[in-house]
Amino acid sequence: MRLPTTCQSWSDTWWGWHSLRGGLSVLTGVVIRLGTVCLAVVMVGAILLVHLPHGFDVSSGGVEYTLTQLILAIALFLTGPGAYSLASLLPVSLRKW
Repeated sequence: MRLPTTCQSWSDTWWGWHSLRGGLSVLTGVVIRLGTVCLAVVMVGAILLVHLPHGFDVSSGGVEYTLTQLILAIALFLTGPGAYSLASLLPVSLRKW
């Protein structure tokens, strides 16, 4: 399988930026709720546009792995940042995000 060297369309760039932003926010714990929304949107898009026709099993390209990531994004959205996140360094008005 060959990796693309350029983006094929604007949607490739859109999905990539949302995935990067969501991953960085979850990694650092800063604006984690906004980041998990980005990741959830990417996972719903991946499920509907790519994996759903292949069924559930991940070995056949199904939705199992992306569904797990979607559920984890929802759980992180509901629980928020933990004690070791960088969110404690933010102003109080931004911590709720």
